[in-house]
Amino acid sequence: MIPKNIITTRDLSRGEIDFILKTATQIEKDPEAFQDIYPDRLYTELFCEPSTRTRQSFLTAAEHLGMRVNGWRTPTGTSWKEKEESFHDTLRMFEEWGSDVIVMRHPKAGSARFASEVVEIPVISGGDDGHQHPTQTLLDLLTIYKEFGKLDGLTIGMMGDSKNGRTISSLAEALANYGNIKKIYFIAPDPLQVTHRPEVLLYLKQQGVPYGLVSDIRDVLPLLDVLYLTRIQLERMADEERGRVKDISYCVTADLLKDNGPQSHLIVMHPLPRTNELHPSVDETQHARYFRQAKNGLPTRIALLHLLLSGQCTETKLHDSIYDRIERGQIECPNKRCITHVDSRERQRGFVEPTFGLWESPEGPLLQCVYCDTLLTQNGELYRMV
Repeated sequence: MIPKNIITTRDLSRGEIDFILKTATQIEKDPEAFQDIYPDRLYTELFCEPSTRTRQSFLTAAEHLGMRVNGWRTPTGTSWKEKEESFHDTLRMFEEWGSDVIVMRHPKAGSARFASEVVEIPVISGGDDGHQHPTQTLLDLLTIYKEFGKLDGLTIGMMGDSKNGRTISSLAEALANYGNIKKIYFIAPDPLQVTHRPEVLLYLKQQGVPYGLVSDIRDVLPLLDVLYLTRIQLERMADEERGRVKDISYCVTADLLKDNGPQSHLIVMHPLPRTNELHPSVDETQHARYFRQAKNGLPTRIALLHLLLSGQCTETKLHDSIYDRIERGQIECPNKRCITHVDSRERQRGFVEPTFGLWESPEGPLLQCVYCDTLLTQNGELYRMV
């Protein structure tokens, strides 16, 4: 069984992840057994941000299963985009039209959690701002598992924009399910380092996952089994932040891999699209796995849709299971890109309000936004409950 809503990797246990990966492997071995088995079911795509791999592989997965399709691949021309319709009303409309599952991407962090509270049908996040991208993580895990035959006992390097990127936080928190991960290294200059996401580091600490912070990849490259590389997420930055990172550049090349003695079995992964951080010279090396990684998106997403449509899922009460208590509406989430923020049309119209859960973290009781996982701060410091 898996959760009815696929919102963050924190929602998934090790057993649930393994079940999804096992199903994806079965589908890859015998795709015909899953061909056209849901001709009377309706798949809805709501992609409010650009997408190539996530949207197209989900659409191909739905068509493989024989589903009918509605929704949009771009919001241009929609009432949500052009007439300021609330996402709440958009979701309700597609549910009333008979949708069986919604796959969505939205520019506000926590939007997928919000959507799962609006409708009764399953919601799958295809990415919500810089928060999480759980289905990307599942195909990433499948890629690693197919390469090594395990997800335990590995050393992982995550290089790139850990501050604004959603794939690194998703993958790191999923790997926390695998207790004897040797170490996760976050490789980035200070402005892009994961230290700007204390909720991620505290979660790893709570789960007992060793991690290190590194600025130069050459310091750890020979130690790695997996190098997971991401681009700088300029589209998620305000002008001021763009100014601070404009001179930052990094690039993994074939010569770097050759000259710095990585293990022969090292694999290089990237969620794509790439810009300047991954040189095409790596494509022809024995380490490149990012196109195979993208290929793994199809069986993974067929598996997710199949498990949800076949009823192999359970209702989840994440707030009740993680937080000791819930506080609503009294304080603002410090993440200005959160779905609850004051400029949100959902907030303005009363569909969502700031909601914090009391999390017993390794540093004591902290208040955490239940939508985007951001920790409450006060005067630049974490707000600790007493």
